[in-house]
Amino acid sequence: GALIKVHGAAGTTEDPVADLNITLPAVPLGCEGFHVEFVICTAIGTAKNLEIKTNGDSGDNMYLYVNHNGTSAVDVSGGDVFRSSNNLGVGSLIRFTCAQGGDAELWIVELLTPTATGGTIETTIA
Repeated sequence: GALIKVHGAAGTTEDPVADLNITLPAVPLGCEGFHVEFVICTAIGTAKNLEIKTNGDSGDNMYLYVNHNGTSAVDVSGGDVFRSSNNLGVGSLIRFTCAQGGDAELWIVELLTPTATGGTIETTIA
């Protein structure tokens, strides 16, 4: 597993004009339990979001469990892209755990964030 610190550029001259997109590594069968955590260290950008997708283009699934600002939510409708709300708060933690590897990966996604909204699971990067 790994811990990845995400540094945005909000409020600077480098404030990004696009969302921040990350692709997870492919996880082969037998490597279930692989995990990676993302920590938001500085704001991503004004009205921008973070999108994290599986390595495949289809057939993978993510199940999202959220605690945002003390409120719980779940999104298990399927899809292979996690999309945060805009302006995801500093100190947010996003955990990805691969529960099934291979051609049809299954990821459990946990989002803990102090912001008023959480995230969703989508089928494509916007």
